[in-house]
Amino acid sequence: MLINFGTSDHCFVNKKLFISFILLYQPTIELTASKESTFNVIGKRKAKIQMTIDGIKRNITFKNVLYTPNLRSNLISMSKLAEKGIKVEFNEHKAQVKTKNGTIIMTAKQHSHLYAVETLSETPTALVTQAK
Repeated sequence: MLINFGTSDHCFVNKKLFISFILLYQPTIELTASKESTFNVIGKRKAKIQMTIDGIKRNITFKNVLYTPNLRSNLISMSKLAEKGIKVEFNEHKAQVKTKNGTIIMTAKQHSHLYAVETLSETPTALVTQAK
């Protein structure tokens, strides 16, 4: 999950994160920032992510999230955060997302030129196989 400066909407590829969902009657095609490729918007609604900040588990709900299964990653829109009065402070190799009163609600680590939000996974991260 990435904090994104270029997207105008929150775009999630993982349908399991949606807590309410509607399919679009007619899916739409949107342009990427490069204008050379497109992606499909299949549905939209509310999504929730979970993370731990200073040892406290937090649930963060996003409204009007686009379901975009053929993007590479879930994208959190900086412009949508700003519309809600949410601020992002960037420090050396990390970012903190804060409410108007200064409460940290998300953190992200810098990887190359991207800021990846650290979320809790509700699904197993390893698979087990057995051979005879």
